[in-house]
Amino acid sequence: MGMDGSMAASTDQGQMNMTGSAISGNNRSHMGMDMGGESDMMKTKVTQGMMMRWTINGKSYPDTDPLDVPLGRVVKIRLKNIDVRNEHPMDHPMHLHGTFFQVVSLNGHEPERELWKDTLNVPAGEYVDIAFSMSYPGDWMLHCHIIDHEDNGMMTVVRVR
Repeated sequence: MGMDGSMAASTDQGQMNMTGSAISGNNRSHMGMDMGGESDMMKTKVTQGMMMRWTINGKSYPDTDPLDVPLGRVVKIRLKNIDVRNEHPMDHPMHLHGTFFQVVSLNGHEPERELWKDTLNVPAGEYVDIAFSMSYPGDWMLHCHIIDHEDNGMMTVVRVR
C-alpha cells in the first residue's frame, strides 16, 4: 500500500524541476508541488507494523528540495495531491509559514469569493493554485498540517532570498 508524489514546477513553458530557476512573467513566478507518501512494511520476530513516509517531490524532509522564492515577488504555486499508485488517497491541509496566500483556483476553477489563507486543504486527487509574496528573507516551512504526515516527511523549506 502506498502513495508517491513528485514536486514539479508548472509554467507557461511546460514542466521544470522545482529547484530550477523561477520563470518570471509579469513579475510572477510559477511553480508546482505534488504530495504523496509510501508505506514500508517492517517485520520483526515479535511484531509486524507499518510505517508511513510522506513525501513532497518523492522525498521526505529533510531530504526535500527547497522551494526558492525571490523576496517580494508574487509567486504562483500549484499544489497537486497525487497518489501515483492510487492505493491510499488522502487529503492534505497544507500550511505555509511567514505569509498568507490567495487561493487562485481549485481544480482550475476560480473560488466563488476571494480567499486568503495560511492553510488550505488539498483534497485527494485534486489540485489548488495559490499566489503569495514573501516580505522577509530566510527559510520558512511549508508542510502538511496533519501532524503524522508532517512528522513523517511531508514538509519542505521555502527559501526566500
